Amino acid sequence: MAIWCWSRRPSTEQDSGRLPVTLHWVDTRPDQFPDHKDPSIQYHCPDRIDEIHLQLPTNATLLIMTHSHDLDYQLCELALKQQHQGFIGLIGSKTKAARFRHRLQHAGFNTEAIAKIESPTGLLAIPGKRPMEVAVSIAGRVIQHYHLTNETSASQHQLNQNEIALLTQQSKEA
Repeated sequence: MAIWCWSRRPSTEQDSGRLPVTLHWVDTRPDQFPDHKDPSIQYHCPDRIDEIHLQLPTNATLLIMTHSHDLDYQLCELALKQQHQGFIGLIGSKTKAARFRHRLQHAGFNTEAIAKIESPTGLLAIPGKRPMEVAVSIAGRVIQHYHLTNETSASQHQLNQNEIALLTQQSKEA
């Protein structure tokens, strides 16, 4: 599974080596990448955002978590134009999600296509707006998506409330 993360710093970066995935970190600003790059992460710094979308497999996992609402919108629009079939997660509030849905409808996308964008992305069972809460929620959703995508019986791998509480408690103790 490949995860293409448009982000200032992917929340999954620290643990990317623990899941058998290929993490692609994409940013148009080269100064956002660390000086010492993790060899398990593929770094991309395109001049134009549409350059990367031409490379994306249509079933790739996309996480859109940039520094800019305008850039987030452009990335969502490109994914829908590409008729992206993989997971599309967009960070943000419910207000941002509603605003994007409205703009995408006015841009000519139908409700079914727009519904492919999960926003706000993350596990609903992990509430909060603090950066660590959002990171844990998104990381949990990526793990859930990984298992749903890579196992034959998806229902066996959905995290239930007790498992989420246990994972949350373990991350607090770590």
